[in-house]
Amino acid sequence: MSEMSKLFLPLEKLLESLTNSWGEPGLSGEVDEIHHSCSLIRDLLHQVLEHEERVRFISVSEGLEGLPNLLQDTIGSQIDKLRSIPNRLDEITLLAEDIENQENCDHSIEIKEIIEISLPPNWGKKISREMEKLEWILYPEEKEKSLIGKLSFFIIAVSFFASLLLF
Repeated sequence: MSEMSKLFLPLEKLLESLTNSWGEPGLSGEVDEIHHSCSLIRDLLHQVLEHEERVRFISVSEGLEGLPNLLQDTIGSQIDKLRSIPNRLDEITLLAEDIENQENCDHSIEIKEIIEISLPPNWGKKISREMEKLEWILYPEEKEKSLIGKLSFFIIAVSFFASLLLF
């Protein structure tokens, strides 16, 4: 899961770099910077694809399939949200050329694109549940001690409150 966060931490900065490379309204953008930002986004998407392949084709013991199943397509589904970037850039370029070709054009157009990166509903709870199962399988003695400790505390707490209610 740390690999997943490493994949998407740079995305915001890459998209910001792409936005800045287009320049301030009314000023020309930096073609080399636009190309560089797009190349970095392409490389990131390639890494996401490789991650998805590793998660999808991992082999785990019976009973442990829940965690890989939850991880599958979690990042890959975000690729679809980024898929529109090249086409939108082409549309914006054509629009900019049309505006530039108009005589006596003294207006600028501001274009905003919002790309929302999100996880499926209750994903965090489901991952926590699967991690808990994994801990029980990998460290059963420690989990039993922890459970016994929690039960002991619960019994003591209930006894204490019961004694307060009785007196």
